[in-house]
Amino acid sequence: RRSSDLLGTTLCTDRCYEGCECDAGYVFDGDSCVPRNVCGCFYKGRYLKGDEQLVTPLCGQRCSCVYGGVAVCVPLTCGPDEFCGYVNNVIGCYKKQANCSIGMGLDFVSFDGLRGEMPHPGTYDVAYLCDAKSKDWFRVVVDIQMCSPKSSSAKAIVFVFFKSAFFSVDDKGEVWFLGQPLYVPILVNGVINVFKKEQDLIIQNNDKVRVIIGPNGDVKVQVWATFAGEVCGTCGNFNGWSKDDLQLRTGGQASNTTQMIISWKAPDFSVCME
Repeated sequence: RRSSDLLGTTLCTDRCYEGCECDAGYVFDGDSCVPRNVCGCFYKGRYLKGDEQLVTPLCGQRCSCVYGGVAVCVPLTCGPDEFCGYVNNVIGCYKKQANCSIGMGLDFVSFDGLRGEMPHPGTYDVAYLCDAKSKDWFRVVVDIQMCSPKSSSAKAIVFVFFKSAFFSVDDKGEVWFLGQPLYVPILVNGVINVFKKEQDLIIQNNDKVRVIIGPNGDVKVQVWATFAGEVCGTCGNFNGWSKDDLQLRTGGQASNTTQMIISWKAPDFSVCME
């Protein structure tokens, strides 16, 4: 039986059809067989699975199912660093800005908070706008190397691409633009600011994406809500849900962060692709 049948909202036919049947004590929730006690519920005509949550328009409430197939809604208020809107056609409270970081101790944190360790050596597509035809397209590639087997930290060269510009930053923090040394601060093509703030070097394209390289080589990529759900790469998709940040370049799900990160090796920079 289906979960919806138990709620008395679906009439069954007397005709027989070929199909699958759940074991005793289980019901079909639309994807798989689940125990009756985690069966879903209906909210205003929409079926919610037992572990599914729904945010109402204007983000005023968050609704979910409780035992017995009843929908319960509680008040919801977006935080000061969040906005109410749609990401991948799903309404919710999302960050106005997200950070992805790679430390030279090789620690890694995605836009949505997935943590792991960067494999090395390697050159990785850290973050880029999935739509290559967009006028706002950008790409951040990080080349990580261990220069000495006795070293406890790595070094990195950072490559930052925009539609009309290409920058590289070496391990000494020196900036190169189209193969030539660049002296900062400078405004490139009227929209890309390259400057230093305290000891950090910053490359920023308006209020959409910012790349920060620290004095010890740590790399941070910041993206604004404009790109929520539209970015690809090691840093994830910035959709507010870390559970899908193990996505491989091919589209499947990795079993761990190392497998995921290796799949995002930059094909035009890497000689050996695993």
